[in-house]
Formats: sequence, structure tokens, C-alpha cells
Amino acid sequence: MPELPEVETIVRDLRRVIVGKTLVRISVLDNRLKKPGVRLPQKIFAVRRHGKYIILELVGGEKLILHLRMTGGLLFKKQIARFADSSRRARFAKATARRANSKSQIIEDAHERVRFCFKDGSTLYFLDARRFGTLGWQRSGDVLPPLGTDPFSRRFTSKNVVEFFSKTCRAIKSALLDQKIISG
Repeated sequence: MPELPEVETIVRDLRRVIVGKTLVRISVLDNRLKKPGVRLPQKIFAVRRHGKYIILELVGGEKLILHLRMTGGLLFKKQIARFADSSRRARFAKATARRANSKSQIIEDAHERVRFCFKDGSTLYFLDARRFGTLGWQRSGDVLPPLGTDPFSRRFTSKNVVEFFSKTCRAIKSALLDQKIISG
């Protein structure tokens, strides 16, 4: 299961590769997920985290919200280079076809749930083997689910942690899993 540090790493990596890109198409390939009602094309101006939710903020004020749950993952692929020379193009096409037939490519395709396509030809894939991951969206002004203190925030101090847990009589594991006390 992706835990908070892994989700934070994913968010930091996504910031480097998709902020500033224009999202032109969202293909939802899993009938359990609803296609977001986001107006496209729109530029992504920020990627952030709220607990274990990954939030892609669009210039129009809308937000795409992903949660990887137990087996979800994101894969970013840059655009395919264009070749002027037709012989180089043919060699590239053959190499791509060989890679597409490899076992790992078949597994990726089998677990692909959502495809985010960008104007420059790059693509972000949401892969999820067990189909627990979620995709949602919010219009501007909507509120995200209430969560407790983020462990990466300044409010997360030893004094505050003691205060959080002194208010409950639950077992420590149960209290730690309560997202309203500590997120992630």
C-alpha cells in the first residue's frame, strides 16, 4: 500500500514533469470510475497532496483528485520523438512494437485505469491492479475531505501528538489509522 512518504514522493516527482502542461484528454478505461466533468483543455498549475490524496489543480479552478489505495500507481511517459528520416522511423516503430509485446507492457495495459494526455504528446497513466484506486474532481470552491494534522506540517510536533492521543481511549493502532487525528 502506498504510504504517506511514497505519496509525497509521487507528488514531488509529478510537480517536476506535469506542472505547466496542458491537459487535453482524460480517457477513463475502467467502468467503475466516473469520467471527470472537467472542461478541457486546461493547464495544470499545481500538484499537491492532502493526506494520501493526490490533487492536480487546473488553471480554471477545478481539481482532479486521485487516491492510489492499495495497488495504484502512476506512470509518466514523455512524448514519442518524431523522425524526419523514414528509415529511422521504421526502426523506431519495430523497436516500439517489440517493447509493446513484452510481458511488462501487457501487464501495464491490463491494469491501466485512466490515461491523462497532454498537448505535448506526453501521457500520465493511472495503473491499478486490484481496482481500489479512485478518481474524482471538484469545481472551484468545493471542500476536500476533513483530515487530521499532516505529519509533514509544522503543526506536527511531539507536544501536539501527545495532545492528539491523550484525547482518546482507543488502541494505538486504531487511533493511528484514524485519518481525522493524523492524515496519511
